[in-house]
Amino acid sequence: MGLGTISDELEQAHEVFQEALTALNMNEGTRDVIKFEEVDLLSILTHTGSTPAVLQKAEKMLGPLLMKDDPKMNELLKTLYVFLQCGGNLECSMKELNISMSGLRYRIKRLEELLSCQIRNPKSAFQLYASFETLLKAKMISIG
Repeated sequence: MGLGTISDELEQAHEVFQEALTALNMNEGTRDVIKFEEVDLLSILTHTGSTPAVLQKAEKMLGPLLMKDDPKMNELLKTLYVFLQCGGNLECSMKELNISMSGLRYRIKRLEELLSCQIRNPKSAFQLYASFETLLKAKMISIG
């Protein structure tokens, strides 16, 4: 079940109904009831956009890291995901990955070379994170 926001205004009935439908569509079967306020923007964007185009863009963003048969690329993929999950915080990333600071810095430099972008740039980081979330939700990748 999807729930929209509560409103006493009849004029907002259509808007609240649309919120409830959106929440319902975003529920991945993990819960019986989901509120519109609990749905993240990225989920809405990936579900309402052109899914094939979104998936294609996400794959291109992560490009060389998606070579599943290369263990080094899998390691870099996980490093990038953890780094983004930690909000770009080096200390947090280092602890989560259980690697040294110099090792983390080397990996970040390597990632920036492979992806041709500055992963600490907020716009780049958001796009990379959105790519991860899109591909993870589509079950096209897994972070091991």
